[in-house]
Amino acid sequence: MTAPLGINPNDPQAIQELPWRSDSVRRTFAPRYLHAFGLRAVALRRAGRVVEADGVMVLEGGAFAFDVAEEVGSDLDETIELAIVVDPAVGRLLVGWDANVAAENAISVEVPAEDEPWVTVEIPLERARFAGRGPRGTDVVVAAPGCEYAESATGPDVMRIREVGVRRPARAEAAENRTARLELTLLDEHGAPTAARVGIYDVESGREVLAAADAVPIVRYLEVVRDVTVPTSGKAEAQHAVRLAAARLPRRRPIQLVTTAARLVRDMPGRETAWPSPSLAGAGRRLVARLRDRGAEGRSSPPPSRWMVYANGRYGVSVPPGVYEIIATRGPEYRHLKRRVEVAGSDVSRLELRFERWRDLPAEGWWSGDAHIHIARGDIGDEAALSIARAEDLHVANLLAMGNLGGAYFAQPGYGPDGRVSRDDYNLVSGQEDPRTGRRGHTVHLNIAERARDVDRYFLYHELFERLRAGGSLSGYAHVGSDWFGESVGLALDVPFGIVDVVEVLQAYRLRIQPWYDFLNLGFRLTPIAGSDYPYVDPAGAVRFFAGIDGPLTADAWFDAIRAGRTFVSNGPMLSIHVGAATMGEEVEIEPGESLLVYAQADVNPDLDELERLELVVHGEVVAATDGPGRVEVEHRLLPEAGCWVAARAVGSNRTVAHSAPVYVTVGGAKHTWHAQSVPAIVDRMEALLRDLVESTPDPFLEDFEAWDVEASYLPRWRELLPELRIRVDEAIDRYEHIRATASTDD
Repeated sequence: MTAPLGINPNDPQAIQELPWRSDSVRRTFAPRYLHAFGLRAVALRRAGRVVEADGVMVLEGGAFAFDVAEEVGSDLDETIELAIVVDPAVGRLLVGWDANVAAENAISVEVPAEDEPWVTVEIPLERARFAGRGPRGTDVVVAAPGCEYAESATGPDVMRIREVGVRRPARAEAAENRTARLELTLLDEHGAPTAARVGIYDVESGREVLAAADAVPIVRYLEVVRDVTVPTSGKAEAQHAVRLAAARLPRRRPIQLVTTAARLVRDMPGRETAWPSPSLAGAGRRLVARLRDRGAEGRSSPPPSRWMVYANGRYGVSVPPGVYEIIATRGPEYRHLKRRVEVAGSDVSRLELRFERWRDLPAEGWWSGDAHIHIARGDIGDEAALSIARAEDLHVANLLAMGNLGGAYFAQPGYGPDGRVSRDDYNLVSGQEDPRTGRRGHTVHLNIAERARDVDRYFLYHELFERLRAGGSLSGYAHVGSDWFGESVGLALDVPFGIVDVVEVLQAYRLRIQPWYDFLNLGFRLTPIAGSDYPYVDPAGAVRFFAGIDGPLTADAWFDAIRAGRTFVSNGPMLSIHVGAATMGEEVEIEPGESLLVYAQADVNPDLDELERLELVVHGEVVAATDGPGRVEVEHRLLPEAGCWVAARAVGSNRTVAHSAPVYVTVGGAKHTWHAQSVPAIVDRMEALLRDLVESTPDPFLEDFEAWDVEASYLPRWRELLPELRIRVDEAIDRYEHIRATASTDD
């Protein structure tokens, strides 16, 4: 599909600059997907445009981003009044802005219902900074309420804006005197220079220091940026994930199937603390209460997100004289570093930050990775991408090209051996998230030998799975359990044929155990992985998984470990499990009447959380548990009457989570590990999803994320391939019925 005039065809947000300005706005942009300052909005049905109304050129569309004119000011710290002249038919506006302290601060503003064609809405923007950290260097974003990507998205999805004005207080603020300088040296546990996340915050004002030129560049969608947002709390992200699932299910499926599908959206809590906020200290907590007086909840909570940078070995930045808190992290295996330093006048303050390990997982044979990162390396180069992997301590970063029926994004410079880069046990490997529809789910393919697409056969996922797996890929589904895009349906169709290797069960600060558990209880063996889905969902490395390797790390050895099922997913806790002599991904055979000792242990970096509970699960049911805190162990004597799967899962008091891949126990030579009593109900659910898949009519505007890419081809391609899909569905149902019949003999 050809991109509209003015839109970069490689831009997944489809941002277009519009010929519209005002005294306060020097540039205006219309994104189809807006993700900035805590506001997520999708303009599905209409791209923003400039139209004539009452003899005046006005904006019409679902979402806009504004670059505030230099005459208004930049790099501020004051309350700014935003005045928007808008058609009152919209009813409500969603507004976000570039602010100090909090990186995400979007609000909902009521528009007065009046008979006049235009009304003026005045909105105070607290602690506005206007440092150009929005899309295309913008400062303020506005969306119609019906475009919000959340369950609460109600109201019109198009608005008309006649004027945008920005007014500062009468008093003029003196410019910051940035005569002092901070110079940081970042060292690993061996004293060698290393990369890390770094945040520098003024203690008095709470302002973050803007990124300097030597911060590591990172691609966010299509833009190269240096200031990066990191959540201080995953609670809002987790709630957002639940809202997304609830919002999409009733729109995607007939109402009688909502309850059935909703049962597949069970999850465990996600972590609440993701980035060590300066407000965690007592003084910092009081500071935030003073700075952001937003009611009782706001006064007792840190801001939901902060700005930070990636730094590689050395980092220097000019600052006004003052006292600064410096925070540096390197992932869950390292202790967090917090330092306070005072700089005066034109001083140069030099500070050495040396990381200490909390736990050395590589020394134990476990190597971390993120299965789902979207960074187009061609824009920043391999070294910058490797610096991000080192800063997050991700030993394998899977950089995924992405596609839909009409477009392709995040292209990698190579695939197979040509797409791999390795430095000092940190690896970049190319993969793809494609095919990808709201009808059948988003698929992930790791370690691909080629970039593969077939838009003529797009809804027949199994053909691409078979092609990529023949070349050595590990294939599966993203966002499992969320059902944002119909992943449960895709799994229901593909798992029975043995072509699904992995399921992404940890994302958006949520560990989703369904429908993964259902497939395990049907006897299928699916390996759990975790993926951040940067930049759409989590920061890179916020969730991760570990693969167990005997010997040195190589990309091939790491993927072989995943293929063998030796993984656990985590956003903090580390765990292990043994069932007899077997561990994650392995099978242990016993005779009837024979018992097995199950032993698991877990702990978590004290800078992240405190372990609350470690559980052993058999067929998804908890059979033994031990409460924390500290390093937690649990034992259980297992006497299975039939085959089963056994796993360990851990949760922290601050909502960190971890889950092991199963250990499979077979009894008396029978290889099945299903849960016979659960099979009939699970089969009924899977078959209901499959029948609905081929009996309901797709709607690209409700199902597909980038409807603007696919609206012309979605329905025609679906109808063309539907007869073959019906055949595939019938074959899948036959396989489910075979499991039902066979399992009934064990019940």
